[in-house]
Amino acid sequence: MFSQTGSKTPDFWAIVFLAHNLHYLTIDSIREKNMSAENVINEIRDSLNGRPGQPIVFGVCKSLAAKCGKEPWIIRSVALMLTLFWTLPAVAAYIILGFALNETESRTRRFFTGLAIIVREMVEKFAESLRDMIGPERA
Repeated sequence: MFSQTGSKTPDFWAIVFLAHNLHYLTIDSIREKNMSAENVINEIRDSLNGRPGQPIVFGVCKSLAAKCGKEPWIIRSVALMLTLFWTLPAVAAYIILGFALNETESRTRRFFTGLAIIVREMVEKFAESLRDMIGPERA
């Protein structure tokens, strides 16, 4: 912060840096003061609703919300809470519902088909790298 010459006067570039970044600090503090609990809830709700017509993963929560007459963010927040406390059963239920619901079956099937292709390619690359390490004379 002080000049390299050892004097106690502030360095010119340090003052420029502070002056340049001061307005960012002011804007951030104004944004924090305007943030209320309702704004936070609306932000979470918008994030959990996703883009219109676009499912976040398989579309299970959106399909269940449509069947129950609820908003998707409610079902998604329940799914997130279940996943936090009972991870494996919640993920298993999500995958089973993905295959069971007519609206999400094709998307779920395409996901796992693509996942199988990716895993197969990774195994083939791993096997090829092992062959290269061992060498053709040993294989």
